[in-house]
Amino acid sequence: MKLQPETPWQAMRRAWNSLAADLYKTMLGLVLLTSLTVFVILSYAWSAFMDEVQRQTQQLLTARFQLSPVNLTPC
Repeated sequence: MKLQPETPWQAMRRAWNSLAADLYKTMLGLVLLTSLTVFVILSYAWSAFMDEVQRQTQQLLTARFQLSPVNLTPC
C-alpha cells in the first residue's frame, strides 16, 4: 500500500505542532529553573536571617542577664 504524499497544509500543521511542543517544554524548563533559583535564594536568605536572630539573641541575653555566651549555646 502506497502512502499519499503529504500536502503542504499537513506539513505546516505538523511543523507548528512540533514548534508548540518545543516552546511548551522550554517554558516549563524556564519555570522550573526560576523556581529552583528562587528557592535557593530564599533558603540562603532565611539561613542568614536566622543566624542574625541567634547572634542578636545571644547579645541581648548576655547584656540583660549577664550570662556568658558559652551557657547560651544549644545542647
